[in-house]
Amino acid sequence: KDAKADLVASSWVLARTDLAYYSGEDALTLSLLAVGAVGLIGTSTHLTGSGAKQMIEAYAQSRTADALALHRGLVTLDTHIEKLFDFFFLLKAAPVSATFVAFALLSFVFSIFELSIER
Repeated sequence: KDAKADLVASSWVLARTDLAYYSGEDALTLSLLAVGAVGLIGTSTHLTGSGAKQMIEAYAQSRTADALALHRGLVTLDTHIEKLFDFFFLLKAAPVSATFVAFALLSFVFSIFELSIER
């Protein structure tokens, strides 16, 4: 599993090994598939697993335009999901004011609302 977000380093490893390489960065999965990765072990895929599976299958079947379209939709969702994970980590890691919590939660809700309007 590669979660370092360094496509050049990942490509270097893939060119020199016969490892079954898995993306650990949801948003880089398509890029890693292009340099030889075989799949994904991700965080936001708990919520976007079906779309990620479709993207990987489309790429494996040489339907790159379909894979790219799925990737573009997933990247938007992944970004919002990662923000939510960061938000909950912040709540757990440090005491924060109620005003900050309310502001962060509202920002997330509005970003999800904006996402649903885009679709």
